[in-house]
Amino acid sequence: MYAKFGNLGLARRVFNDMTDRSLVSWTALIGGYVRRGDMGNAWFLFKLMPGRDSAAFNLLIDGYVKVGDMRCARSLFDEMPERNVISWTSMIYGYCNNGDVLSARVLFDAMPEKNLVSWNAMIGGYCQNKQPHEALKLFRELQSSTVFEPNEVTVVSILPAIATLGALELGEWVHRFAQKKKLDREVNAVNMEPRNDGNYVMVRNLYAMEEWWRAVKEIKGLMRRSGAKKEVGSSAIEVDSRVSEFISGGIAHPEWDVIESVIDQLWIHMRDSVVAQTP
Repeated sequence: MYAKFGNLGLARRVFNDMTDRSLVSWTALIGGYVRRGDMGNAWFLFKLMPGRDSAAFNLLIDGYVKVGDMRCARSLFDEMPERNVISWTSMIYGYCNNGDVLSARVLFDAMPEKNLVSWNAMIGGYCQNKQPHEALKLFRELQSSTVFEPNEVTVVSILPAIATLGALELGEWVHRFAQKKKLDREVNAVNMEPRNDGNYVMVRNLYAMEEWWRAVKEIKGLMRRSGAKKEVGSSAIEVDSRVSEFISGGIAHPEWDVIESVIDQLWIHMRDSVVAQTP
């Protein structure tokens, strides 16, 4: 319980005082370190853990995937005595997030048993890495499958590829799909998490694909009324061992006055250069 709520210091003391540690207690403490991103302590406990099960392996793999350490994640994956669909899918997500789509696809093809989450992860990975043709190809394989049927997550995953390639027939499929499902789950997601901008954006995109512009306008209105905001763009730069972050349209930087003055000088310099080169 202490590990779950982030009090790892107390959780570790309670754990150390335990005379009979179960797999659940080991896994709970390891999970606490993983959630914090402290893979050093998570790994240390994992190596001490007797009778490590697939849940413990999956925790560590997921932790390394989230911090971008695919080498350690793959080492654990290869070490697993019995891999399950969670293990395979975590690795696929990790490789896609790190731009290694080829390794992700090799694992996807090698999976002894796939589920819809695995398909969605691979399709989304192709879109994420600017490979819309491969995304659509895999999506069509899923469509022809007699085992799985695309769901709302699949639609959201494939939307970027449809938009990039202008795949008319798939746009029409999305239209039929949304009519069939009536977008009930997306609307429920908005109702359950009214301040989660991601849910609104997902529903808005599906409505836009169907050209339901009135519905798109209504979703935007709901976002404003609920206070949900789409996250603005940001960038960061390190100068003299100091990291500065800039938010799109923001002026909150502590040295903004100096920055604004330099920008003005650069603008004047560029303007004068253009004027000087104009015949």
